[in-house]
Amino acid sequence: MHPSPLSPSFCADARDGRIAVSIEVRTVGGDWLVVLTGGEPHLGACALGVWDAASGRASGSVLTAPGHREEGVALATARRLAKAGRGRVVVGAGIHYPGATRGEIDTAVSLCGEVAAEAAEWITGVGSAPADGSVESKTA
Repeated sequence: MHPSPLSPSFCADARDGRIAVSIEVRTVGGDWLVVLTGGEPHLGACALGVWDAASGRASGSVLTAPGHREEGVALATARRLAKAGRGRVVVGAGIHYPGATRGEIDTAVSLCGEVAAEAAEWITGVGSAPADGSVESKTA
């Protein structure tokens, strides 16, 4: 056995009615690996966010599976966290609620922003972490 390179970690959840999303963030060296899910968990999009110190901006690229629409939340989260951590971030995202209304989709996108903001705060070190490095946050 050997120690996992994936630590420390952070988790947060947010819910509004039947719509809930969760984010899991793990450090991988000086980079971050993120899973953003809601409803029926899966991976519909993957985004890479990269901090560019010269320009002072984060950029990103996204891959989306056919028929999936998570590219927006994956890319926005990757850029936001790359900026917060001044590094590289990979986000895997999958959110699916059968029969979701336009309003519920908007709610899911908004909740993704909320949990991404919490993760950005953790990454920048504003939040405090237990000695073991793991943090769990639940929001209602």
